[in-house]
Amino acid sequence: MIGNEQREHLDTWIAVRRVFSTMGRASIQELSASVSEYLAFRTSLQSFFDAHLRSYCQGKCFDTGRSACCGKDSIIVHFADIVINVLLSEDADLDLLLAALATEPRGFACAYLGPKGCLWKLTPIVCAMFLCDGLIDVCLKGKGELQETWHRLQEQRKTFTWPDHPVLFDEIEKRFLALGLHSPLMHYHFSPGLLRVKRNAGLITMAKPLVSRG
Repeated sequence: MIGNEQREHLDTWIAVRRVFSTMGRASIQELSASVSEYLAFRTSLQSFFDAHLRSYCQGKCFDTGRSACCGKDSIIVHFADIVINVLLSEDADLDLLLAALATEPRGFACAYLGPKGCLWKLTPIVCAMFLCDGLIDVCLKGKGELQETWHRLQEQRKTFTWPDHPVLFDEIEKRFLALGLHSPLMHYHFSPGLLRVKRNAGLITMAKPLVSRG
């Protein structure tokens, strides 16, 4: 039996896939265009990881099966992560991922972690930008140019995910809410913390309390 959180993920993937099946070509093309800049950012991020971090992560965590960043209680997924992956994935990829989510995870490993690695077509942004202390110490500490590049990537990430201004991840949620899909993974609409950021930025207003007439 899978846990509640894993069930929320599974239900969201199924719901997003179902909505995609009802979307016309024009709507899907519009969505694709809206994420193009983000995908370019992810390409830059992946290039940085492959060049400077991959070998350490492979040997230290994946090969040993002791990954803390791929523990089942550590992964944070945004609704937009799932939408973008459904957009990029073939049906066979989605079938494999959904089958894994429908299966009770064994041990500490994340439900998305298969024998050959992560089952996501494009890993969640929180996972992609998580660096453990060991990784920082070995690969980045004292290397000014690499640290500057990493800082630049972190700042670029905020332009898509930090809602003190209109951002892609929030807009994707709005698009699917308008299509009638609701998910607990829609953090930009249901997370108190992110709602506070939006409110402080003047993007939303506090609802007025109801006045009792009794």
